[in-house]
Amino acid sequence: MGKNKEHCIPRLQSTVLLDSLVPKHHIWIEGRDAGQARSWMAVVYMNVRAETMWAQRYLRLASPEDVVTWASLCLADGSTAEEIVALASLYEAPAQVVDDLLSRFLTSVGAPIPDAMRAAELICAPIFADVVSGRVAPYAGARRVWSILVQENSEVRNEYLTFEGLASEWEDDQMNRDAYDEEIVTEAKRWIEAHASRF
Repeated sequence: MGKNKEHCIPRLQSTVLLDSLVPKHHIWIEGRDAGQARSWMAVVYMNVRAETMWAQRYLRLASPEDVVTWASLCLADGSTAEEIVALASLYEAPAQVVDDLLSRFLTSVGAPIPDAMRAAELICAPIFADVVSGRVAPYAGARRVWSILVQENSEVRNEYLTFEGLASEWEDDQMNRDAYDEEIVTEAKRWIEAHASRF
């Protein structure tokens, strides 16, 4: 990584649900005035690493415009990386151009380009963390994971099949939802422990 390491902005890992980065979702900023919302969204964008932003693009959770916004905030925070400057300067955001610049930035800082399995890990990790901590209801977390990955290849889907099964059982069996919630939390903890070395 060498001299480019300081360009790996932002520095903090995201622990928010990734819906908050998609403009059409506003559940996280209800009740805030416009100034508070803008300030809060800036913090959210700045807390996302480049690798995670790529994963969001791979899994269709972030638009090209989201990447440009993220790059603009990186630039404001002091990044001087050529690719970040180019992204932040885009007036229009063609997907191919945005993705190419983002991949070039990852390469420049020595970060691997996430494949399908790694993209799923990066997206699911904060969701599982929120489930375990109680910030997100177990069923909501499990359902969110499956809704994100349902279109991915079988290898990726099979890795998270347990959560789809538990979410489906939760929906069908109202009498035992508390038990399914506990199982989802247990599985989320197991996933976090099994993948701890990856983060």
